[in-house]
Amino acid sequence: MAGILFLSAHTVPADLQLAVDLFEEEDWSGCRRECLRVISTTPDSETARLFAALSAVRAGTCSQDAEGILRELAETAQDIEVQCLAAYEVGHAEWANGNVEEAYDYLVLAFQKTKEPMMFRRASCSLEQLMYQHRELLKKDTAVTMQVQSCRSLWSPELVRACRIDANEDGKRWTSLPAAWIVGFYRHQIAPAIGHRCSLHPSCSEYFLRASKAHGLLGVPMQADRLVREPGVVAAAEKTTEVRGRTRIADPVEDHDWWMEE
Repeated sequence: MAGILFLSAHTVPADLQLAVDLFEEEDWSGCRRECLRVISTTPDSETARLFAALSAVRAGTCSQDAEGILRELAETAQDIEVQCLAAYEVGHAEWANGNVEEAYDYLVLAFQKTKEPMMFRRASCSLEQLMYQHRELLKKDTAVTMQVQSCRSLWSPELVRACRIDANEDGKRWTSLPAAWIVGFYRHQIAPAIGHRCSLHPSCSEYFLRASKAHGLLGVPMQADRLVREPGVVAAAEKTTEVRGRTRIADPVEDHDWWMEE
C-alpha cells in the first residue's frame, strides 16, 4: 500500500523501477536487494532508502535499523512526500507500541505536509481514530482536530479499516509471529524458485500476514479457508483489479472477517 501511495505522486527513477515492481508484488527481500544496489552507487537517494526500509519492516528483518532510517527520513528528508510517507509509517509504529503522543506528532506531520490526495486521506483518517481512542488528544491542537473532522466525507469503510489500529494490537502482534515466520521462510526459500504464481490480491502469503495481524491465531483457519476458496474465486473472477499492469482477483481479508466484528 505504501508503494501505491508513493507512486501516485511521483515519477519513479529508472534505476528504482524494478525495486518498486518487486515491492508491489510483495517481494520484500527482492525489493530491498535492489534498493541496496542503488544505494551503493547513489547513497543519497532518499527514495531508495525509503523503499529499502519499508521492505525490511514488512519482512521483519533488520527492523530496528529500518525503523531508524524511517525516523531519519521523517525528520530530515528533502523530498516532502518521502518525508510524509516515512512519518506516516513511524506514526503507525508508535501507535501500535502505545506511544500515542509521538504517534500523533508524526501523523500530524504527514497530514499537514503531504500534497498527495491518498496520503492526505489516510493520515487524516488515522489521526481521527487515534484521537478517539485517546480523547485527550482531541484538545491538543483544536485547529488540527477541526481540520481532521472536516475530512470525514473522504473516507471509505475500507480506508477506515485499513487505517485502524486496535487497542489490543500489542497482544495480537505476538500471536501473529508464527505467520510471520512461515511467510518469511516461504518468501526467502520457496518463492524465488517457483515465482509469483498467486492470482489473487493480496497474495496468499500477504493475506496470511494480514489475517494474523488482525485476528491473531485465527489467521491460520482464515488462511486455510483462503486456500480452499482460491480455485473458485479465480474461476468466478468477480472482482478484478490491476496490479502493476497485471490482472488480479481482489480477495481482501475484510471480505471474510465480518463475522468476527462486535
